[in-house]
Amino acid sequence: IEYHKQICNELKDGLPFWPMGLASMSDEYLSVGIECKNKLYLAVWRTTGDSASVKIPIKQAEGKIANVTMTYPSKMQVPFNWDNETSTLEVKLAPKTARIFEISI
Repeated sequence: IEYHKQICNELKDGLPFWPMGLASMSDEYLSVGIECKNKLYLAVWRTTGDSASVKIPIKQAEGKIANVTMTYPSKMQVPFNWDNETSTLEVKLAPKTARIFEISI
């Protein structure tokens, strides 16, 4: 709740996006984002399955230098990697977990 309170003023004017397309609960990974001016908020979930990681294309960052931070939960970091050349975020999650990322562009 505290994190939501910190970002809610930005979110109210944001536009939603689905970088992996509309999701189904049968998907191993799900993601949804909100585009807010020069910042993107991206939620990533791993439901089940054998894929330890997922690569998520972020078209809003194409041709830009982006800075990515994992913001929630901040004390439970997971491995992730941002590739500026392909504008792709690779995230490694355990089954039935989720994280929120901020992508500054």
